[in-house]
Amino acid sequence: MCAHGRKPFLVVSIALMAIIAAVWIMSHVRWAGWSRYDEAWVLPGSGMQELHTTQRLWWVVQGRFEAARTESLRAVIPAGSPAAGEARHESSWMWQPAGPMRVRLWTERWQVTRWNNWRFGDFGWYDTTGGGSASRVFSIPLWMVMLLVGTPCWIALAKSARTRRRRRRGQCPRCGYDRRGITTETPCPECGSGDTLTQIGDLNRSLSH
Repeated sequence: MCAHGRKPFLVVSIALMAIIAAVWIMSHVRWAGWSRYDEAWVLPGSGMQELHTTQRLWWVVQGRFEAARTESLRAVIPAGSPAAGEARHESSWMWQPAGPMRVRLWTERWQVTRWNNWRFGDFGWYDTTGGGSASRVFSIPLWMVMLLVGTPCWIALAKSARTRRRRRRGQCPRCGYDRRGITTETPCPECGSGDTLTQIGDLNRSLSH
C-alpha cells in the first residue's frame, strides 16, 4: 500500500487515540455508561413465585471499560400473592461523579480458573458474586484499547526509524542494500527503488575525497 493510501488510517488512528485519552481522563472524574434493568416473576413449581432481576451495565470507570451482567433473586412470595407487582424494565444513561470504590485485592485481580474465567489486573472475563447477586464481567483497560487502535501509528513510527537508520548507514531505505559507491540517481540493484538518497550521496562524496 502506498504512503497516500496509509494516510487515512494514520489520521483515524490518531483521532481515536485522542478520543480514548480524553475518555480515560474523564473516567477518573465522572463515570459514564448505559444501564438496563429487567425484572421477571418466575414460578419454580414449589407453590412460590420468585422475582428475578437482571441488570446490564456498559460503562467507563477509573480508566477501564466494563460490561457486566448481574442476576439476583429479589423476592420470594406465595404464588398468586397480591404482593406481586408489575415487572419493571428500565434503561438509563449514567453520568455520575467518580467516588471511592471497594479496594480490589491483588489476589482478586490475578487469577485463572478456566478459559472463560480469568483476570489479569483490569483485564479480564470472569464471574463474581456478592450481596446475593452473581455477575459476569468483561473488563479492559483503556490504555490497552489505545495500543490496539494506535497500531498504524506504531507501524509507521517503526518504519520511519528503520528508514532513518538505513540512511545513516548508507543503505537503501527500502531493502537495506549497501548503496555506498552507487550514485543517488541509480536505482537500487536489489529492489529497484528509485528514491533519491541525499544523505547517501553526501556520504559517497565524503568517501571519494
